[in-house]
Amino acid sequence: MSKINSNKRISFILVTKDRPDLVRIALDNIKKILTKEDELILINGGENNISNPLINKTIKEKDKSPGHAINKGIMISEGRYIRTVSDDDIIRKQQFNEAIDILDKNLSIDFLVCGGIRERENKRYPFYIPKNSNYGENMQDISKFGACGQGFIIRTSSLPLIGLHPTGLASDVEYVIQAIANGGKVKFCRINLFHHPIHKDSVTVKYKSLWQDDLNKIYQKYNIKIKQKPFHRKLLGFIYKNLLPTSYENRQKKHQKINFNKDLLNENSPLWDKGFS
Repeated sequence: MSKINSNKRISFILVTKDRPDLVRIALDNIKKILTKEDELILINGGENNISNPLINKTIKEKDKSPGHAINKGIMISEGRYIRTVSDDDIIRKQQFNEAIDILDKNLSIDFLVCGGIRERENKRYPFYIPKNSNYGENMQDISKFGACGQGFIIRTSSLPLIGLHPTGLASDVEYVIQAIANGGKVKFCRINLFHHPIHKDSVTVKYKSLWQDDLNKIYQKYNIKIKQKPFHRKLLGFIYKNLLPTSYENRQKKHQKINFNKDLLNENSPLWDKGFS
């Protein structure tokens, strides 16, 4: 951890592009969390001008990716911690302050990953890592457990060690892997920090195949081994998906299993006990 003078507590970096209605909602939500010790940085990659008294700093220019936009905010941030916010997130105030308190008391943590709820097509499911998983101990496990950027809180003084945010499509996963590879201490905390809706124009949906290609490149870059389907199964799946797309999609949905404790959807569940996994 480097010694970096920070004038603020949290630098919230709000990234948006041509979704002004969602930005207005996001600002209403952030207003409930912001204190006088914090700053709000808007990175606007779209055409619309956005102004609001809550915003302390603005960069309005096109970006190559969400990670690229986040890095612009990082470069002008003054907070002890970095918290990125997409324009459709809800952050839970009490849980957020608990996460900051944990970081203040555990100075060795460079990169805190918290849990939360993701929602797609009116179905909610948790991002949660079970106890005794040793999340952050090695890169290989990240391919198993995944990562969700809505749960990230970065210690600013740790940036010289863990590096800036990757700029690829699968940058959330890569950032955790990169931080571990660089020797940073990454921990998952069982805090239900956020609610994140996944829209049709979300990166993981709109650019699903490109996102998967980027993820595969990340695994190759860091020599992470993953189980591969046999070639004949890949070929059959490809043919089925392209010849009978509706049938394929229905079959995929039918075979999706809810393999989590539904109590995790309750933000006050004792399963969210603020411990490390």
